[in-house]
Amino acid sequence: MITAEEIQSIQAATAFDAVQRLRPEFLRRGRVNVRDDTQALPVVYVDDVRYGGVDELKGIRASQVISIRYLNGADATTRYGTGHTGGALLVTTSASSTQGVESGPIRD
Repeated sequence: MITAEEIQSIQAATAFDAVQRLRPEFLRRGRVNVRDDTQALPVVYVDDVRYGGVDELKGIRASQVISIRYLNGADATTRYGTGHTGGALLVTTSASSTQGVESGPIRD
């Protein structure tokens, strides 16, 4: 798990930056099966709502993130169903359900 304190300590701009710098193994592709070289990436969930692929992390401001947790493929499939062979990244934010997550281009 990545915590808000860890994210603040590296001054990451986006959730993607935080994962890439703190836990790059969360972004590594998992093999779908031994006979196939097809690889799968984790599915991103923000506050328990499916958000998309890992590139969506680039639009989430790091300052809004409370934690990022990785579920392996088996655990993600058990929790969310098929289509999660690459696992899932569970992002918990400080945004309320009425405000939503600020996303869009991050500018310095």
